[in-house]
Amino acid sequence: MNRFSFLSFILFLFGIGCFLIAFLEGNVHVGVFFIFPFFIGEGVWSVLGVLLLFLSIVSFMIRPFNKIESRPVFNEYTTNPQNSDEPYRQKKGKFGGIIFIGPIPIIFGQDKKTTAYLLLLGIIIFVVLSVIASFVF
Repeated sequence: MNRFSFLSFILFLFGIGCFLIAFLEGNVHVGVFFIFPFFIGEGVWSVLGVLLLFLSIVSFMIRPFNKIESRPVFNEYTTNPQNSDEPYRQKKGKFGGIIFIGPIPIIFGQDKKTTAYLLLLGIIIFVVLSVIASFVF
C-alpha cells in the first residue's frame, strides 16, 4: 500500500467519523430520493466530513500518477534478475468491484474467488446499511 492509498483511507475514515459525530449531535439529516441516499448537514462537523471525504477521493484518484516505486519492466523475453537462466514471468493481478445502485449491489471480478469475496462484502454492506436505515427511518 503506497502512501496515497493509506492517506485516502485515513481521510475517508475521519470523514465518516465527522459525519457520525454530526449525526449524533443532530446536525445531519439523512434521506432517500428514489433509491439514492442523501444527507443534509449543518455545522462544522458536516462541513469537515464533506471536505475530508472529498480529499480522500482526490488523493485516491492521484494515486496512479504518483511514481513512488520505480520497478523495472520485464517481459517474457528478458531474463529473470534473480536467475539468469529462466525467463521472467510477471504475476497477473486480480481485480473486482462493487457498485451500489441504491440498495442493489452490482458485483464484478476477474475470477471466481475474487467475486465470491466481493459478494460476501456486498451482502455485509447491504445488511449494515439496512440496519442503519431502519434506525434512521
